[in-house]
Amino acid sequence: MNNGSVFPPVPADTAQAARNAIASGEAYFILSQEMASLYALCPRSEGEVTSEEDPVVFMRHAVVTVLQEAEAMTDRCAERATRSSLNWSYALHLPLNASGIPAHELCLFRQKLFSDAAAHAAFQAIREDVMGLQLWPNLLRREGEGRDGISYVCRLNQTAWFVEALGRALEAIASYSPDLLRRLALPHWYTQYATDLSDELAIASSSDVESAYQAVMKDISHLLTGLALYSDEEPGRLPEVRRLRRSWQLDCERCDLRDRACVFCDKCVVGVDIARWHA
Repeated sequence: MNNGSVFPPVPADTAQAARNAIASGEAYFILSQEMASLYALCPRSEGEVTSEEDPVVFMRHAVVTVLQEAEAMTDRCAERATRSSLNWSYALHLPLNASGIPAHELCLFRQKLFSDAAAHAAFQAIREDVMGLQLWPNLLRREGEGRDGISYVCRLNQTAWFVEALGRALEAIASYSPDLLRRLALPHWYTQYATDLSDELAIASSSDVESAYQAVMKDISHLLTGLALYSDEEPGRLPEVRRLRRSWQLDCERCDLRDRACVFCDKCVVGVDIARWHA
């Protein structure tokens, strides 16, 4: 996607702040020094890329997506990092007062990668170059899994969304009938689905995101089955429960159609909700 332009240098304020805070051998320092070279190696756009996205923006989105894979970070975590982490600002050549890359933009970026072959190829080139730096062990471990990293980040965000949606549903049920929640709740639900927990604690710390996804889907099934058997139908009509049920049903209906562990980003079940909740 490189159109011949030059990747911007590190802004003066960011460079000054990083001078005594980031050692020259650290991963983010090395990545920052390599950004211009990585950008120059990216495939040049020759009209086949349907997006009109600025190539520098594309480069940043692509590198952020790779960093999300490397550090198991959801879109919301990445948004906070691009806004407040000196390491990320230095690596991406962002000014210290940058507002950050919105979470929903990262979701839309992945949707484009699934639907635009040329953009996907450009992303792959960037990812392979970053992997070649051998700065993040997680990237190297996943290299042999035959995945491109996009699906992993999608699954990470999908799991985080369902964790939060289940937490909201449990809070709604608790407000309506605490006794019902005590009857239905499994022992681990309080710590796993308390909505004041951050993404990092709920999901990103998991070494196996697919297992975390399967676990939350099993818990949702347990809750919805219990509500269906309950004599009072009102808890099942609560807005938070209805929203959870609808997304869970849609996701389950599409499971057998997938040929990769992703969320069908071209027709994402939860992506729109991610944007609406957290934009």
